[in-house]
Amino acid sequence: MDLFGIALILYFIKEQFTYERPTWFGYWFLPLYTVGMMLISFSYQWQNMPTFLTLLVIGSLIGGFQGRTAKFKDYLSVGGQLRTQVRGGGVYLLGWLLILVIQLIVDLLLLHQTISSTRFGKELVGTVMDDLFPWLAFGSSQAWPLWTLAASSTIIYTLTLQLRSPVFQATTET
Repeated sequence: MDLFGIALILYFIKEQFTYERPTWFGYWFLPLYTVGMMLISFSYQWQNMPTFLTLLVIGSLIGGFQGRTAKFKDYLSVGGQLRTQVRGGGVYLLGWLLILVIQLIVDLLLLHQTISSTRFGKELVGTVMDDLFPWLAFGSSQAWPLWTLAASSTIIYTLTLQLRSPVFQATTET
């Protein structure tokens, strides 16, 4: 892993401990996009259903875990409307790391790719890049198992935040 990759990972970790204003693009559009990619890329065969359902459940559990522990900080906007900011924190990072490990296991077992320290580094930096620069995911050619994991974790994370904070919905609408 090069210096840029290390710097990017350290920046990503730091960002999880700062509050950010949730946007419609980051918290609704991208999760719905991953759901669409999961549905488009899924290989509709019966032998894939157990893997699909397992990854759906695992991703949902991780997304719920991350969403239940996220922190909110409410504030008044310039227009006097109540808004919120979200901070993922250490638990978000733990969930993110679990997803990374599961992606590597899926690469190894289902996609029959070899795992090396170089591959791990590339996967790590790639995952950080997807989180920091979500528009990069649009051209991604991930296989359906990885889209399933991403879709279930991100949509459940967003829905959990929505259920926990009534202000979250108002903040992401504008």
